[in-house]
Amino acid sequence: MAKYKLLAQHFSEEDKLLEPDTLVGDGTEHKWTRPPTVEMEALDEEGRVAIAKERERTGETLSPIDDLPMTMGADKK
Repeated sequence: MAKYKLLAQHFSEEDKLLEPDTLVGDGTEHKWTRPPTVEMEALDEEGRVAIAKERERTGETLSPIDDLPMTMGADKK
């Protein structure tokens, strides 16, 4: 698992709103096992590689709060 510093607000895997400059991932109090966002700063080599892959996938426009998928109950037809 990698370690990151948040550059913008994010929701943690525990559904807590985390503020910028919060550390997440390996060795921190906030678990982060999913892919990073472009609004994170990598604090180790594993994180740098993961963020580079995410920037390649999404560009620089991903907003970690606004771009969360909306989850609703499955449509019943």
